Amino acid sequence: FTVIYNPVSGAGTAKQIVETTVVPVLRLARLEYTVVPTTHRGFATDYVRKMDISKSNTVIVCGGDGMVSEVITGFLTRPDDVSDKVFLGIVPSGTANAMANELDGYQSESHVMLTGRAVLAVAHGKWRPVDVLKVAMDGRTIYGLSCIGWGLAGAVAQMADRLRWIPGQRKARYDIAGFVTVLKEWPLKCNCTLYFPPDAVPVTRDSRSKSVIDSAPTESSSSLPRANSSTSSLPQADASELEDESLRTLSLSVGSDSSGPAIEEDPEGVVAAETPASVVTVPDEAAGWEKIGPINVLNFIGSNVPKLGLDHPICPDITVDDGKLVVVFLDEKHSRLEVANAGLSMKAGKFLAKHPIMTARIAREFKCFPEVEKKGQVPYNIDGDPVVPAPMHASIIQRGLRVHCMTGFEQC
Repeated sequence: FTVIYNPVSGAGTAKQIVETTVVPVLRLARLEYTVVPTTHRGFATDYVRKMDISKSNTVIVCGGDGMVSEVITGFLTRPDDVSDKVFLGIVPSGTANAMANELDGYQSESHVMLTGRAVLAVAHGKWRPVDVLKVAMDGRTIYGLSCIGWGLAGAVAQMADRLRWIPGQRKARYDIAGFVTVLKEWPLKCNCTLYFPPDAVPVTRDSRSKSVIDSAPTESSSSLPRANSSTSSLPQADASELEDESLRTLSLSVGSDSSGPAIEEDPEGVVAAETPASVVTVPDEAAGWEKIGPINVLNFIGSNVPKLGLDHPICPDITVDDGKLVVVFLDEKHSRLEVANAGLSMKAGKFLAKHPIMTARIAREFKCFPEVEKKGQVPYNIDGDPVVPAPMHASIIQRGLRVHCMTGFEQC
């Protein structure tokens, strides 16, 4: 067994979990293990890509969703195909911990219980196959287990990454980042064209109102009718109340703890992954692909899990092994008030894809072609890490990896 952790994640939380939970359980189970702390962002990818799986075919990740993404990218970009030979254990120490919570069935009443059950699953050899999110961009490919986002999702991830110096609770970074992003950077400039395959299925929304995009032509954003916030069926709130609560909850970004320690960033504060090159081509509309745009998206989230953490329900119509993902998005015609109310609705436990101002599709893949600017470009958010935007093809590898868990498992 190989235990990989980020020594500075969560102000040292990952290191503490390894020392007090992971290592003691492995010792009691009389399992051989090696503990490997990361030294920089991308370390886990490089390490796993080169490791000898004949000596260790199980990697236990102690970190956030971003570190999980690094390890999976390492596994799936190796020159040899090891997807059916390796196992992954997720001992969460991040903010959202999307896949860890999903595999646990949200049964744990505390973080201590969640991490303990995760380690016990490894020790008992209990696992299940899960879908892997593959994000291919021009020049690089990244793999993950939870989400890709842009707009608010990317802007908040980028700002939260720059706030790593803030001590205390991990979630504070995302609360502050969301608040500042909405106040200072609204509206975000994220112009793109989205493409969905012929078998994509629209998500049935709350019947209170229609989505702007689904009720209008898709050739150009200029043809979209402007939403009238004064006649919206959404509950209205006082602006002062929003400043204190609604806008602060605008982690529609689904912030999760980035995997690496604080690093020397480029001028835009984003990271370009060094993985095998790929080329993303424009789909053939004649083949039935749905084209939406060009539009300016305030936010979009593509997820292959129903919930991105305890307080971010996305869509109830997908599972972790059905080979599908949901893409939820909205355009610039919506006001800050409407978006804030959507955030509050999600925080209250309602699925984001069902909200009346959202447009959502369920598919096995989708493509995004952003209009990339030279400066001030909002990054993608891939499993919590900010990544330089580029033409992108997101798809699902159904049951592409075996992950240890205590629910719905098979036995090694």
